[in-house]
Parts: sequence; C-alpha cells; structure tokens
Amino acid sequence: MTTNIILFIHIIAATTWVGGGMLLFGMGIYFKDPKVQNLIYSHIGLFMATFNLYG
Repeated sequence: MTTNIILFIHIIAATTWVGGGMLLFGMGIYFKDPKVQNLIYSHIGLFMATFNLYG
C-alpha cells in the first residue's frame, strides 16, 4: 500500500517536471523575440524550479 502511494507521487512529480521542461522548450521555439523569451523563462521557469531538486 505504501509503495503504491510513493510510486503514485513519484509519477506525478516526474510528469510535472518533464511536462514543464517540454512547455518551456516549446515556448522557446514558438516565441522568437528574446525579450518575450526572457519574460516567459523568468516567470514560468521560476515556478518550475520549485519542482527541480537542484533549483
């Protein structure tokens, strides 16, 4: 039972981490203006850094 809960939390955390990386990558390709990219990375990237162990 405990193993299933830990596995579930791990899968949710990994999905959030990988999905956030893919989101930032896609936005970096879609928005070509460096000012817009900097704005996006400073807001969304800061939020996604909370899921990164090395923050």
